[in-house]
Amino acid sequence: MSKFTRKHYKEIAKIIGNSNISDADVTLLTGFFKTDNPRFDSNRFLHAIEKCRDSHLSKGSVNRDQL
Repeated sequence: MSKFTRKHYKEIAKIIGNSNISDADVTLLTGFFKTDNPRFDSNRFLHAIEKCRDSHLSKGSVNRDQL
């Protein structure tokens, strides 16, 4: 049984989208999530990250203390 739900993936995508985590680390995470949950949709997850990054860029930069 999967340890993560869609709710978890959405929150993790927001965190990643508002951070400077490398693409290599995102790739590692998506591999882990796919192993944990065969129904995990990496394209949807990556799209959610990009959506957060785009939103983050349009609002100006936020530092770690503001999160």
